[in-house]
This record gives sequence, structure tokens and C-alpha cells, in this order.
Amino acid sequence: MLQRYHGRSNPPEQSELFSLALTVSLDSFVTSNWALLSAQKRSAESALVELQNEHDRKIKQLHMDKMNLESEKMQLEQNANVLKVKNECLLQEKEQTSTRLQYSEKQFSSRIGDVLKACNNVESSLTSVSFFSLWYAGTAKILSYWVQAFISPGKLAGVLRVYIYIYCINLIAELGASKP
Repeated sequence: MLQRYHGRSNPPEQSELFSLALTVSLDSFVTSNWALLSAQKRSAESALVELQNEHDRKIKQLHMDKMNLESEKMQLEQNANVLKVKNECLLQEKEQTSTRLQYSEKQFSSRIGDVLKACNNVESSLTSVSFFSLWYAGTAKILSYWVQAFISPGKLAGVLRVYIYIYCINLIAELGASKP
């Protein structure tokens, strides 16, 4: 079947067959490579689309988180401003209350001093030492301790009135008992 030609190693049909086989194998190689490259391209494109979608979701989520944080920040700033205003109001109220308290303390100290002077004048007008003068001295001392220690100005006025009434009743009783 194959005859040898002089000077040639391959007969012409064999070289054509070889060239045809080479062309077919190259075509199948190119086709298979082309199919492989196409598949890789589709895979890469789908992976890219998936990554882009994931990236878009993350961007949307971060945008929502940012908006939530900004909203929370604005709310906290508003709360801080409200608290600042409340603090300023409370500080002013505290200052006014402190001023009123100081004024009341001075006023009641002055009144107590006047009452004590009046009591001292009444006591000195008594000619004899009696139980009443001892009671008055003890009462005046207790009254001064109350004023200094723990009685608030509002309660102090009521306590002073009661003590003055008791003092007057005892004075009347003492004077009535000393008359023959």
C-alpha cells in the first residue's frame, strides 16, 4: 500500500493526511480551548456579577447603618441640648432657692434675736428669781439650739409662736400666782 518513493520519506498522500490530521487536531484543540475559555469567561462573569451584587448589598447595608447612626446622633444631640437647658434651669432655680434661703435665714435670725431681746427684757423686769425665769432661760437655750441645728424657717415661725404663747401663759400664771 505504501510505496516508497525515491528520495522521499513520505508519500504525498501521507503528508496530506498528516497535514489534514494536524489541521483536524488543531481545530479540535482550538475548539476545546475556545470552549474552555468560554466556560472560564462565563464563570468569571457570573462570579463578578455575584461579587458586584454582594458589594452593592454591603454598600446599601452600610448606607442604612450610616443613616441610622446619623439619626441616633441627632437624637442624642437633641437630648443633650434638652439636658443642657434643664441643667441651666435647675442651676438658676438652685441659685434662686439658695438666695431665698439665705434671705429667710437672715430674716428669721433677726426675728429670733428680737424675740430673745424681748424675752430678756421681760425676764429682767421680773424682780424675783422664780421657776418661771429658770424655765424661760431653758426655753431660750432650747430655742436657740433648734434655730441653729435643724428647724427650717417655715417650721421655725410656728414653733416660735407656740413658745411665745406658752411663755405668755406661764407669765400670766406666774404674775397671777405672785399677786396676793
